[in-house]
Formats: sequence, structure tokens, C-alpha cells
Amino acid sequence: MKRAGLALLGIPLMVIGLIGWVMPIIPGAPLFFFGLALTISWHPKGRALVERWQQGLKDLATRWGLRRKSPQQLQAELFRNEPSAPNPNLRDNP
Repeated sequence: MKRAGLALLGIPLMVIGLIGWVMPIIPGAPLFFFGLALTISWHPKGRALVERWQQGLKDLATRWGLRRKSPQQLQAELFRNEPSAPNPNLRDNP
């Protein structure tokens, strides 16, 4: 039942997206790819493809500065190969 619902929702979105590529009024590409993602998301290979697309879009958005990096990624960048600098306020007292 879920597969049929996804296909019934995804196929018309793909058709509207294809029409939108010809007509400038309708945003064609987003509708087409959203419909395609809905249509193939029930199949294991399709699900893997959708997850790969999502990860690629997340990486692209992060690279362009549209998405913040996770705290783990920020911490890894900040402390990567950084030698610890001596603290100038501390002195050795002999």
C-alpha cells in the first residue's frame, strides 16, 4: 500500500516537473527530482541512491556555507594537527 502511494504521488510530480522544464512558470527540476525520489524510495537500491543524493547535497551546502557543520566536524578541524603552544603566562620557577 505504501509503495502504491509513493508511486501515485511521485509519478505526477515527475510529469509536472518535465512540463516545468518546458514552461518557465513551473519549477521543473525540483519537482522532477522530488517526484523521482518519492517514486524510487521504496526500493532498496533506490533508497541507497536517495541517501547518496542527500549526502551529496549536504556536502555541497556545507561547502557553500549554506549549512553549518556538525560539532564533531568543527572540533576535528580545529584540533587537527595543531601543536600545543606554550602558555606565555606560565613560567618555570626554579
